[in-house]
Amino acid sequence: MKAETAAGEIITLEKECTCITHNDPHWIYMDRLDRERNRKVLEAGTFLALMRMAIEETTRLAEKRHHFERLGIVRVIAEPCDALTDAQKAELARRGAQYAKEAAAKLEAMKPPPPPEDARALAKRRVAVEKKAEALQIGLDTL
Repeated sequence: MKAETAAGEIITLEKECTCITHNDPHWIYMDRLDRERNRKVLEAGTFLALMRMAIEETTRLAEKRHHFERLGIVRVIAEPCDALTDAQKAELARRGAQYAKEAAAKLEAMKPPPPPEDARALAKRRVAVEKKAEALQIGLDTL
């Protein structure tokens, strides 16, 4: 990603993170995500959505202004190399699948163990007793 300084000089903006989800500076990537999220909020079409979007946009633009001033730039210039390559997209897909597999394993490990066989037998017996009581038209409270 390139940028233009106030003096008209074109500089290269370095990537300041190790993220694999983007090739441009992290603050530009986050700005893009925030802008997209704010647009989705606005699609709700309500007054509250408009107010929320205005507050979020104010925050987003203040952050963007901070980075512009910090770097002494007046505009950013996108380049074709800012887009993810096919290899990067494949790696993201692979990592996403691996993450999903690990998350599923963790969820499976968090499931409570099945009740002991005795508890199942008691539950079946209770159901059988309830059916008998219903057939005899008496409540369990009277048993």
